[in-house]
Amino acid sequence: ATIARQMDGRVNQKDNGGNTALEVAVRYNNGPAVTALARVPAVLWDSGALQDRASETSWRNKMDAQQKLEMKKLIEQMSSERQGKKDEFVAMCKKGDVDEVIECLGSYPAIVNCCNGDPLRKAVVAGKL
Repeated sequence: ATIARQMDGRVNQKDNGGNTALEVAVRYNNGPAVTALARVPAVLWDSGALQDRASETSWRNKMDAQQKLEMKKLIEQMSSERQGKKDEFVAMCKKGDVDEVIECLGSYPAIVNCCNGDPLRKAVVAGKL
């Protein structure tokens, strides 16, 4: 988690080819890197664009049909996991358990802006936090 926090500001930077680390990991079929990056809340995640990247047939994409299918499944799985974290945070804000919200924000600081910050704002206005 510490390394992820140190990377937060740079994790979405693009290389000379205009690709983020996540896009490169998808293109080169690096499942462990995709999984690790998916778990960094600051990483911009666009499931549709990543699915497209996994389907590319350019010379740089060395995946065969089976590998492309597996990468698409991994992207779907990581998308669901990321959505689950947002849903969990929204539920915590609604419930108003301050300690849980603080713990969640400590592990996933970028999640504070999920849903445009609306769950956290509503919890604060309602006096739950």
